[in-house]
Amino acid sequence: MKTNSNYKKQACAALKGNWFAAAVSTFAWALVGSVTAPLAIFIANPLELGFDNSLRKNLTEGDADILPNAFKITFSQNYFHIMCGTLLTVIYLVLWTLLLVIPGIIMAFAYSMTNFILVDEPELPISQAIAKSRQMMKGHKFDLFCLYLSFIGWFILCLFTFGIGFFWLVPYAKTAVAAFYEDLKAEYSTK
Repeated sequence: MKTNSNYKKQACAALKGNWFAAAVSTFAWALVGSVTAPLAIFIANPLELGFDNSLRKNLTEGDADILPNAFKITFSQNYFHIMCGTLLTVIYLVLWTLLLVIPGIIMAFAYSMTNFILVDEPELPISQAIAKSRQMMKGHKFDLFCLYLSFIGWFILCLFTFGIGFFWLVPYAKTAVAAFYEDLKAEYSTK
């Protein structure tokens, strides 16, 4: 696994020349998510999966069509599979959080790669995709926590911009997580 600064550099390199497209895509994703809050199960959660994977596609393939790709990935022929996968992940997280908050947070990190796995392996049953995320994250939950924690300074700075800075921070952080997933996938496939 690489260091957090390497993931951040990868994210910056992937977003170079695409910052505006990423910010507009983040704005659209946030807008759809806030408007469709009652329909989160059907639209907002699957669209977040599409957004995560379109940023990963930008990272791995240099495909800068972030917003169109997010909608293509979300509302593809696997929409029902994607929607059920995001719903089941949310249900599991709610159940873990009902036990106590800390187990819920730990399991959120354990399930964090499910969005990528559902797209990478659409033939995989949903429960197996979630289980695979847990297996992949074994021993790496703290690494991902540290990656998120490394953005705390940017997060605080975004608060001073009345939230406008989040339109750039969110794709930056999500692209770094996508780079983390790519390394994790490579490491997991060699086991």
